Amino acid sequence: MEQEGGLSPELLVQRALRKGELEELILREEIHWTQKARVKWVKEGDCNSNFFHKVANGRRNRKYIKVLENERGLVLNNSESIKEEILRYFEKLYASPFEESWRVEGLDWSLISGESASRLESPFTEEEISKAIFQLDKDKAQGPDGFTTAVFQDCWDVIKEDLVRVFAEFHRSGIINQH
Repeated sequence: MEQEGGLSPELLVQRALRKGELEELILREEIHWTQKARVKWVKEGDCNSNFFHKVANGRRNRKYIKVLENERGLVLNNSESIKEEILRYFEKLYASPFEESWRVEGLDWSLISGESASRLESPFTEEEISKAIFQLDKDKAQGPDGFTTAVFQDCWDVIKEDLVRVFAEFHRSGIINQH
């Protein structure tokens, strides 16, 4: 039984199934051609061949802007005029009038006191680092080192001296040594 202005539930299910099958076939075809191109590259592309130069030039040509339409609707096809238009566009985009205000309503932009500045520039204390570590949720995603916050919290007594040293070195040099 057909619904008013639409397909029956059975036809909707069939349509969804066929759509899934089509997407699968398209993906398989894409994989096939990608693998075929890879085989050709392995055979012909890894040496100073005509194929290699076609691929390299093709990549360069895809990245090259041959034609550009500016804000006034003029079509530019001269590389020098395209460069000038791009430069002009970004200069205009990032230039701001002198009188433009960066004030945000509700924020006080006055200078901070010398005491506050000194406090912001001082190295982190062990207490501050510990407080920050223990305020984090134990089950959050792991960091780039592969450890979750739980490891830092559970092993705090063992790692705290090294961690404080890392933060002190960061404060001194502005670099975190990842070795």
